[in-house]
Amino acid sequence: MAHEIGLTPSIVTVPKTAPSARNRFIYTGHRSSTSISPILKAALPVIPSALLEPFRPRSPLHGDPSGVADESVDEFTARRFGRALADELASAGIHGIYAGDTRRLSIRAVLPALWELEKEWGSVILGALFGSFARKRGWKENSPWRIRQQAEMEETERVKERIRANGGDALVEVMEKASVWGVKGGLQTLTETLREKLEAEGVEFWMGKKGKVEHVEKVGGAWQIRTSTNSLDASQLVTTIPQLLPPSLAPPSPPATTVSVVNLAFKQPSLGSPALHPAGFGYLIPRTVPPSLNPHHALGVLFDNDVMPEVDSSSSHGLTKLSLLLGGSYWLDRHPPPRPSHDELVNAALQTLRLHFPDRTFPQPVHAYTHTHVNCIPQVPPGFMPAFRAFGDRLREAGNVAVVGGGFAAVGVNGCVKAAWEVGSAMARSVNAQAGGKREGEAEEKVREAVARTVQTGTEMWEL
Repeated sequence: MAHEIGLTPSIVTVPKTAPSARNRFIYTGHRSSTSISPILKAALPVIPSALLEPFRPRSPLHGDPSGVADESVDEFTARRFGRALADELASAGIHGIYAGDTRRLSIRAVLPALWELEKEWGSVILGALFGSFARKRGWKENSPWRIRQQAEMEETERVKERIRANGGDALVEVMEKASVWGVKGGLQTLTETLREKLEAEGVEFWMGKKGKVEHVEKVGGAWQIRTSTNSLDASQLVTTIPQLLPPSLAPPSPPATTVSVVNLAFKQPSLGSPALHPAGFGYLIPRTVPPSLNPHHALGVLFDNDVMPEVDSSSSHGLTKLSLLLGGSYWLDRHPPPRPSHDELVNAALQTLRLHFPDRTFPQPVHAYTHTHVNCIPQVPPGFMPAFRAFGDRLREAGNVAVVGGGFAAVGVNGCVKAAWEVGSAMARSVNAQAGGKREGEAEEKVREAVARTVQTGTEMWEL
């Protein structure tokens, strides 16, 4: 999408050989200069237990005839790889991705590949090592999940070929070698450019008060949408706020974590003084770290100067920038969730850094920005998948409606864009069928771009 709207020159990547890709740390909870350990080093103590994984029995849950058996990420990783890995590496990783607690997240929702590997092979490690080899030779039958994964891989290859056909060979090569990617000016450049392109093609955007949706109802074959200033009938509806749908289409409501983000910028230490942090991406904090060393419920710390140096210009201004994530799963049972003040968050972040880097000096920051994202990341608990499937069935029965966004796709921009692409493709096929098969390519591309925009802006409608 970025390539096709002319943003290729603005795309920046960090190669897999960069320090931020190679150096990812975990806080081990020791008050010393070595408390921030590379993840591979932190994994050494759990290797003996992990090597026994192929010899552990397959869970009897896979024999459940209903097909809805489930367990938590913590239960699965402890059972397959040992308690140490579950408590340290797994809990730290889930803190970083979902701001969640492995004990309260569904393995089938969060890490379905691990569940399927055990189901197919009786072992995650054996399945990862030999699965592809066996399937290519027809020794192993593809499961329904594996068939879907293969279809997604084939779609990815088609997208790459399409980019190459439009002069994007260099972009494909760079992206395949990248650990992370971004856009100059930040990711808002992507959505702003997409909006400009679509407006030039006649797509209308209702933003602010004009676009605030108050009521949605399906009457006959059309969706009636009423905003604070207007109303319209639409043949297709895409939403990232499913709570606005009619009660008959009520979505499942899993709990969600609230996360405070604290961005701090410090003057870089003078020559000869140690840097404020080691070179790398940042570090994650497992739940096993005691309150005495994590009193403010930090989940992780990002070293922004290293994560995306071509996007973040802090270094060129003589600054070291750090971002801290606080709260998440630690606040799940607090209702309403905490809303710390700006000063409280800055002080909490500084105290956390001083605890974790006792040999470094953290002065007051030159700049500080804070924001608390309330109920921002859904936490799908074990056994919740049937509710999501039932919701999908209701949407299909209603027809001409789709839900996208972080709550119903993978966490992060890539997952949201992928879900939007799939929804847009399906809508384009529907529109094309209604139009008698005319201009399929043109219709499909316009709808894909339009739906992708909904991922960033909330609920928006297109009359197609």
